[in-house]
Amino acid sequence: MSAMLTEEYKDDVVKSTAGFPPRIKEQRFDTTVRNEGPFPLRHTDSLHSNVIVDTEFNVLSIIDWEHAGTVPWERLEFPRFLYRLPPAFDFPWRYGADGKPLADDTRKVWGEREEYMRSVAESEKERGYDDGLSSILGSIYYQNLSSCYSLYEDGKLSIYCRALDDFMPDRSVGMPKKGSED
Repeated sequence: MSAMLTEEYKDDVVKSTAGFPPRIKEQRFDTTVRNEGPFPLRHTDSLHSNVIVDTEFNVLSIIDWEHAGTVPWERLEFPRFLYRLPPAFDFPWRYGADGKPLADDTRKVWGEREEYMRSVAESEKERGYDDGLSSILGSIYYQNLSSCYSLYEDGKLSIYCRALDDFMPDRSVGMPKKGSED
């Protein structure tokens, strides 16, 4: 991949990776939602292999909790089997003029993510919960931000500040809608 990058692009990656922590500190009040809790539980290794199901695919157990914990709402991500590199970090030539991916496998995962998000929204509604989780999953800005945190913590080089440059705070994301109970 290094051969695909221009020197300028390589410099941007190094500068953006180094500049990410101070930018997060500077923008921390713009990027946070629902600071007063309750906070969601995040399983950092949500692969198929960590979900135990019965013969009818009812979930019996989830395993491998070693890095799990409560996190701010903006740290929620899709399960790992639905992960794709966010457009803010990917090469622009991999996307069409409409912003959608050109690769069939990526388009397929994007469709599966939409289906997953709809399922979460339906479940929230059926149970009388607010739409905090589905609204975070549906926000490209918060998904980019969450990916920034995860990739940075994993020691990956990337153009992290691009996601912050494009970030548009939406105070309604993750917040209970009027009339819902918290």
